[in-house]
Amino acid sequence: YYLQVVVTDDGNGNLVPVGTYYTDSTYTTEVDKVTFTNVYTAENVTVQFHGTKVLTGRDMNQGEFSFVVKDSSGKIVATGGNAAAAPGVAAPITFSTIGYKHSDLDGAGSVSFVYTISELAGTEGGVVYDTALFYAKVTVTYNAASGKLETDVKYYADAACTQEVNVAFTNAYRTAPATLVIPA
Repeated sequence: YYLQVVVTDDGNGNLVPVGTYYTDSTYTTEVDKVTFTNVYTAENVTVQFHGTKVLTGRDMNQGEFSFVVKDSSGKIVATGGNAAAAPGVAAPITFSTIGYKHSDLDGAGSVSFVYTISELAGTEGGVVYDTALFYAKVTVTYNAASGKLETDVKYYADAACTQEVNVAFTNAYRTAPATLVIPA
């Protein structure tokens, strides 16, 4: 907006300023009032799921096992891989992040999203792969006091999200029995 001030003498020795607001610098489009509209959008927020992987029977190599996170439509939204570990020792699974923005709340103060977490079966001989299916419930909330999005993540053993658990996959490595042929 542009303000033009015209100062006039009121005839009594006083100068009287009168301001007029315009929308252009040529002072041709006058407005009755000046209105400013500020728009604030909360910053995006991300979550990263956590879990562990155990392999019994032999050492586990980093990235040897793969995991997927799927949304309610079955679309893969994150992937994960394991750290290396000795036999029977739990190794962390590192997942990629999932992002949320204020518009994901669709006008609500809080929205929950449920995902499935599973291990992809591999083809490594002797490995018995874990077929467990875990559920992650992410609640995204807009905190009006701070103006920020906040997340809460919980893991469950059931689709109804009533049995809270830790995400833990266990595979077993078993060598094939050896056959010894002794010639007669």
